[in-house]
Order: sequence, then structure tokens, then C-alpha cells
Amino acid sequence: MAVQRMTPSKLAMIREAHERHRMMSSIEDLVSCDFEFHSAIVRAAENDTLFSILDCLSSQTVRLRIWGGIVSDNAVGLTIDHHGNILRAIEAGDSHGAEAASLVHVTAAKGWLDAYLDSHPSHAAQVRSVGRPAATTV
Repeated sequence: MAVQRMTPSKLAMIREAHERHRMMSSIEDLVSCDFEFHSAIVRAAENDTLFSILDCLSSQTVRLRIWGGIVSDNAVGLTIDHHGNILRAIEAGDSHGAEAASLVHVTAAKGWLDAYLDSHPSHAAQVRSVGRPAATTV
């Protein structure tokens, strides 16, 4: 997305989503606001394909993200900080900075998930099966 062409209304939509995220207290609400923040950026980019991918990933990982918010010491604070970094880069019209901040955000989430699965192998099979069709019997 060329953040240099961000309209004031699109930027306001992203800011509002970030502010709502900062105000939430329950993990479920925070996860919902996380999706809202990411979808505001994708809607601003007017990328329907990316929105479909985001929607699919979000619906497939909501329980895992709620669990991460419960068991991780600072998942919520880090997420809000990462979102703030992404927002500031978008506000500055810095597409490379927004991309870099987004990469840091995704890498941190993946790092948490990898570490969690390494320390909880019994959950690994369940997590890795997310999005796969259920087995059927004939």
C-alpha cells in the first residue's frame, strides 16, 4: 500500500481502531480489536484479496490468539506497541517503515507461537491442524 496516498478518512479509521484497541480490557475484546486494526489497514489499502486472507486467518486463529493473551506475560502490551509503531509509520507516509513495523509484529507473534509450542508439545498437533478439514470416517 502506498501510505503516501492515505486519505484523511482512511487514516482516521485506522487511528480509531488503534484507540479502541488501547481502551479494551478483556482478552476477547482485545482480540476482536486486533482484527479490527488489521482490517482497517487492509480496507484502507482497498485490497480485497488481502482482506479475504486476513479474515480467514483471523477466524482460524481466534482461540489461539485469546489463549496467547491469557498465558503470555505482555502479549497485549506488545501488540498495542507494535500497532502504534505501524500507525505512526502510516501517519508519516513511510511505507517502508510501516512494512518493517508490520514484519516485527508478525515475527514477534510467530516467535511466541513457536516458543509456546516447543514448551507445550501436546498442543502442537491441535494448533498445526487449524484450518485443515476434519477427518471423516467412511
